[in-house]
Amino acid sequence: MITDALNMGGITSWGSVRQIAVRAIGAGVDVLLMPPQPGEAVRGILDAVRNGRITEARINRSVERILRLKQRLGLYAADASLPTC
Repeated sequence: MITDALNMGGITSWGSVRQIAVRAIGAGVDVLLMPPQPGEAVRGILDAVRNGRITEARINRSVERILRLKQRLGLYAADASLPTC
């Protein structure tokens, strides 16, 4: 699942970029589209993983879904030494 463009401002009244990123990931989002401050979004997610609010397994599931979709669309070919998704 991908968010709408976060830089449009509709969601920014709901909290900081960090809070919005963490809530989106917690709600099942795999890709944050155009956060207004990408570094802050990443730091928020990293902090949430470090403090246990989001699990590393949850992040890994998103990575796997993204790579599977890219493989299906022919946008990603895993190196032969790596397992395919």
